[in-house]
Amino acid sequence: MTEVDGRYVVINTQLNVTEATLVESMSGRQGDDGRIVYFSLRDGQFPHNLTGQDVSLEIKDSIGKIKVIHGFYDMVSIERGLFSMLIPSQFYQAAGDIEEGYLKVTDATGIVITSVPITFSVRGNGVILTANASQDFIDTIEKIIKEADKQIADLNGRIEPQKLAITTLQQSIDEATALINAKQVATQNSANDFTANNTFEKDVTVKGAIRGKSDSAIIADSIQKTARLDNLESVHSVDIKLLGGTLSLYRAGNIISVASNIKNSMVVFKQYAQIAPTNTVPVGYRPIAFTGTLNLHQADWLENRESGQIVLELDGSITTKNTFNKNTTEASDLEVFGSYVTNDDMPRN
Repeated sequence: MTEVDGRYVVINTQLNVTEATLVESMSGRQGDDGRIVYFSLRDGQFPHNLTGQDVSLEIKDSIGKIKVIHGFYDMVSIERGLFSMLIPSQFYQAAGDIEEGYLKVTDATGIVITSVPITFSVRGNGVILTANASQDFIDTIEKIIKEADKQIADLNGRIEPQKLAITTLQQSIDEATALINAKQVATQNSANDFTANNTFEKDVTVKGAIRGKSDSAIIADSIQKTARLDNLESVHSVDIKLLGGTLSLYRAGNIISVASNIKNSMVVFKQYAQIAPTNTVPVGYRPIAFTGTLNLHQADWLENRESGQIVLELDGSITTKNTFNKNTTEASDLEVFGSYVTNDDMPRN
């Protein structure tokens, strides 16, 4: 006879392996779902300590379909072996006594510590109009399938906005192409006609002659001379003394490239510290906002050679930024490189 302790059905690990414990609280009717069953696991007269262990229910229903669930629904007392399990609807698909069933206890590595035979019955349900045919069910596999379905759905959710963005981009490209083909926009290396007034806020560089009507021939001649002068002076360079070495700035148009020659400079860098005063970088070479950040590398033999960056500020000073060592390491054989944009007027040196 099955032993019951309050709402707990007692599962004794020391019963004969041929004796199946009838778990009446698991017996139900076709269509049942979410039945909670309470177990008291014992080793003879003593509670079974479930510390570091897990449980599973494995049955073969009345038509031979395998059903498996793992884990506790509620761990009431791990030392006393008191717990509950949630029985899903798949256990109640086929009417009749189950062919065989086991409550298994495994350790953390999955090794079966004990396996106790159990049995229960599923009564038919003539009220429900339809019932799903019983299918094999293993909850861990079902979880993997559901997780895969979720990942696929998430992936589709990310792909759809990208497809929309690509479609929108293609529409923009098609519209721009149509404007170009209709000669509604100016293009490089092509003859362009400007039929309305146009305002240029920056200097205009003219490599050829200025032709057409002008209110004053003197003004046109002056523009041509200024343009030619700017073209001759479009490339400049300056050397800056920094950390015992030289920081070279090369300007071509509005782009400035940086190179360095700093050897054996024993300097401790600080986070967000000024290493050169205001006006160190002369006018004509100062960056526009947020473009003057340059990579700072140290010698290969230093473990933290990727030590951060230096910043050319708008007032001509130079500061450190995001330095890795933060007052802990001296620097030697520095390399500073990069490029940035300036809106300064051309130097006249």
